[in-house]
Amino acid sequence: MWNLLYPRDSSPDAAIRLIDWDNWRVGRAATDLAYMMALHRYPERRARLEGPLLERYHAGLCAHGVSDYSLERLWEDYRLSVIGHLAILIWQQTLALPPPPAAWWSHLHRILAAFEDLDCAALLA
Repeated sequence: MWNLLYPRDSSPDAAIRLIDWDNWRVGRAATDLAYMMALHRYPERRARLEGPLLERYHAGLCAHGVSDYSLERLWEDYRLSVIGHLAILIWQQTLALPPPPAAWWSHLHRILAAFEDLDCAALLA
């Protein structure tokens, strides 16, 4: 199956590993978080979960030796990533088989809600 690494041995300690190298790139740390939260979660759930998620992510970065990257900077990167994800909807329409309107419309609703809720327009000034 895609995105899985299966162990060669069958011991009970051998684990399947989930990986995802699709569209990998160097970028903001918060890009994947914004993709999963702002594009795929409705506003009420996103608002409830994104603060604790970003705090946990930041704590993990710090625990693994990342320094000089404040939680405030992570939030700014998250908001900038939301802005960047507005382009996903345009890109999807260029695909040979674009997503159906039901999926596209809900993505548009969610990303625009995140843009507004997080005052992303202030970053464009």
